[in-house]
Amino acid sequence: MVLTEINHLVDQQFKYGSLDCCQFAGEIARKLTGKNPAEIFAYTTEDEAVRLIEQHGSLENIVSSRLGPSIDEFDLLQDGDPCIVRIPGAPDLLGVKLFYGIVCKTTTKAITLDSKVFAVGWHIG
Repeated sequence: MVLTEINHLVDQQFKYGSLDCCQFAGEIARKLTGKNPAEIFAYTTEDEAVRLIEQHGSLENIVSSRLGPSIDEFDLLQDGDPCIVRIPGAPDLLGVKLFYGIVCKTTTKAITLDSKVFAVGWHIG
């Protein structure tokens, strides 16, 4: 089910506030739980998204405000659970665990990253 939903969303156009990295993870959560924990956040531009994250201190803090404490062990997560990836020199991205990697929606495409760049994640189910 998770793979089917990811495949449905990866081909859709990136748009801040409706299908960016956070809303991508939120839509996967909606398919799995019936609720998108990210839909409460209103923004339509990159600048608004950055301000919202800055108001909470970090992407991890803003996600934790909706999902509770984070988990720092990748192997404890299930497919579809949201994860933050941390790559030196780049802003944090929110994606979802899928098999042994993390799928993220970027401004140009969806990418699958190795779990080595995993920072933290959350259970949604």
